[in-house]
Amino acid sequence: MTVQTRQEATAGPDRPLWPGTQGPTSRSPARVPGSVRRTTSIDMLRPDGPDGALHLVGRGHDLLTGPDGGPRVLDTAGLFVALDYTGARLIHELRTDPALPAAADLVGRSALSKFRPAARAALGDGHLGSVLAQLLDDVPVATIVSAAALARLGVHRDPASGVQRTARTDICAGWQADGALARRRAAGAEKGPMRERGPLAGDLVSADEPGWHPMPSLEPAAMRRVRRLDLVPIGAAGPAARAAAPAGAAFLADGLVRDSFHDPRDAEVVVHEFTVRAAVAADGTVLDASAGIGVVPGPQCPQARPSAARIVGRQAGELRDGVAREFVGITTCTHLNDTLRTLGDLPRLVAALTA
Repeated sequence: MTVQTRQEATAGPDRPLWPGTQGPTSRSPARVPGSVRRTTSIDMLRPDGPDGALHLVGRGHDLLTGPDGGPRVLDTAGLFVALDYTGARLIHELRTDPALPAAADLVGRSALSKFRPAARAALGDGHLGSVLAQLLDDVPVATIVSAAALARLGVHRDPASGVQRTARTDICAGWQADGALARRRAAGAEKGPMRERGPLAGDLVSADEPGWHPMPSLEPAAMRRVRRLDLVPIGAAGPAARAAAPAGAAFLADGLVRDSFHDPRDAEVVVHEFTVRAAVAADGTVLDASAGIGVVPGPQCPQARPSAARIVGRQAGELRDGVAREFVGITTCTHLNDTLRTLGDLPRLVAALTA
């Protein structure tokens, strides 16, 4: 359980939100008897300062809630990655718990280019869809997201480092060519966030709700990506949820992803936050899906929200590959896509519930 000081999620005149966003979530829903909850976190740390190596520390578990409400851990994992962030983003140390013999094959690789297929090969079939698989899957995006800490600290990459920055546009709704983020970069004003003070990060972990894996306090100047994915059989859901579910729904899924930054001059603030809800049939077909946009960096980012409906009619187990391959361009969002991709692990969670 986190030992962070509890703070309420706030957004006000000095912490404005973009139109179309809901603001940060202030707490997690109560666990439902007969459900399973997966939570993971990736801490993005620079113990040797902004010019030093980037450390990614991952933790997570799957928690089954019994009929009496009692929790039972089904799966747990940990990850440590150290990489040369100021160079070519090459990994020079990687450890996993449980131990993964083939993890040695990932050392020396880029944490970005082709890392995910290499990690999948190292995992083997036995670990696919596991907590460890999710932690490894988050390595590339956590590496990219960690740059937000440098921007908010006013630290900028040295062009002499040899690492070329690509000024890509139209890769997502936020970075469309005529959007505010791209215009700002073209004007040479890319050295910090568009809004200097983000909304405060509400505490997702309640002292009397043991639904999250243990997490230490987030260090100043560090970032953290947290995920939660709840899977509830339709028979265990509340009356309102059952009534709203489409015909044939066997399971309801509710997910969240949040990236936060502990500003040493302020407090822990939210950089990105998205929620996803889905109804799934017994055979794994997604019957309904929607997204919520909590916090985003640019005013065009909320335009990607309708893309969540594009997973309807697909098999949940195919979403990790399908979303990565097909959800591209200005109607989508990188971070929302990653949230939709987590639904690809629903078959493993369903198996845990029905075992």
